[in-house]
Amino acid sequence: MSNSCTTPTSYVTTPDYLIASCHLITIISFPIHVIGLYIILFKTPKAMSSIKWYFVNLHGWIVLYDNTMGVLFIPYLLLPSLSGFPLGLLAHIVDEFYMVVSLLTFCAYMQLSILALFENRFYIICEFSWKVYWEKVRRPWIVAHYIYTVVVFIPMAYMLPDQEVAKEQVLKVGTLNFQNTVIFP
Repeated sequence: MSNSCTTPTSYVTTPDYLIASCHLITIISFPIHVIGLYIILFKTPKAMSSIKWYFVNLHGWIVLYDNTMGVLFIPYLLLPSLSGFPLGLLAHIVDEFYMVVSLLTFCAYMQLSILALFENRFYIICEFSWKVYWEKVRRPWIVAHYIYTVVVFIPMAYMLPDQEVAKEQVLKVGTLNFQNTVIFP
């Protein structure tokens, strides 16, 4: 097996292709998100009314994450260094650190919404001996998870390397797709 690396020259490997495909996916998915919200709000059966707002919460985080990832930020990864740069509408307006933190937070909130949905179903459907105690702690338990999700990213602000030094190190690694291209816009 050869260790040499050739630069791909296909349009599929360019940042322009990533931008175009993310925008196309968003154009297709946004009406589907709107229809999904309409169905959740107006077509949910009465038997599922206890879970309706959990679905709205989950759907809201999914839409926010999807549109943030596919339009506003569009992260372009530079592998194998696990680095990258944004290509979206907010690429030159918002600091990259806040982009990463907001994307990770939206993803975590989406997962927490799924957790809250399952917890609600567990609480309503299951009968268990400590249900009286769980009733007192269930809402603070979910709120604590939402707070923890934001607090966990605070140390990341102090762990960021100097960006100019990091760019030089990424270039030394010899990132696969960018030997003859401008890496950082």
